Amino acid sequence: MDVEYTGRHYEVTPANRKEIEEGLAKLRKILRNKFEAKVILAVEKRRHKAEITVNSRFGSLVGLAQAGDMTAAIGEAIEATVSGTAKPSLSLPAVLHLRRPTRPRPQ
Repeated sequence: MDVEYTGRHYEVTPANRKEIEEGLAKLRKILRNKFEAKVILAVEKRRHKAEITVNSRFGSLVGLAQAGDMTAAIGEAIEATVSGTAKPSLSLPAVLHLRRPTRPRPQ
């Protein structure tokens, strides 16, 4: 798992990195640690924005969130990414379906 962090008018702290990597641990089990993630943390006026994009061979998942503080925005973006609800190009049930072993049908 490769994670690229970008801060726009915001300095990414080790606590932010730890929270994001713990949140992405759920995806690590499903995607077998074979994905890249890009994290953009931005501050605009009084809004804290978090965008997490996960690219794997199955497709991409994007989570966007804004909140009053960065910790809340990161948590919401992780939830959106894991559940696949914010701009899903591929949902997690579809990934699980792709990973199921096929059983031979009795003839």
